[in-house]
Amino acid sequence: MPQNHSQLKAKTVVKKKEKTVVKKKEANRVAETQEEETMQTMQQQRAKFALEGVKRAAERLNRDAQGEYCSHVAGLPFMIHANGLGQAAAFYSSKAIGSGTNDYRLIYELLSDWLKAPGQPFEGRDLLEGITQCDMSSYLAAQAEAMVFMNWVRKFAIAFMQGDN
Repeated sequence: MPQNHSQLKAKTVVKKKEKTVVKKKEANRVAETQEEETMQTMQQQRAKFALEGVKRAAERLNRDAQGEYCSHVAGLPFMIHANGLGQAAAFYSSKAIGSGTNDYRLIYELLSDWLKAPGQPFEGRDLLEGITQCDMSSYLAAQAEAMVFMNWVRKFAIAFMQGDN
């Protein structure tokens, strides 16, 4: 049965739409792959920074203080989740006051150094200033980044510290 002109035109349109859908799916797949590679690189950057910080802390703290460090590192993500990054950072900052090295100071400094590193939400700014002066989207990005970063710190603290944890 011969097809009329309108039927041929309709089939051509359908085929073009199908090709467009396939191209869009392929483009999305490529974009997702690139995003995963970027995320992996970001995860590697977090892990490297966390590992270096935990190793420095392990060198500076005695055995008992290392156990406290592990405990306080493990509690920080929950504190951030429950109270927000601002409250948690202010608490750790207040515990870090005083002369000498303590685990709260090392944890606060490590988190602060990460969040103000190049490419991070508070790049080049003091952590508490960044928290109090940023817009909501920057604050939420910093809070999410802090939680992901502290997960790496926790893992490395457990692996490298000599405490009971």
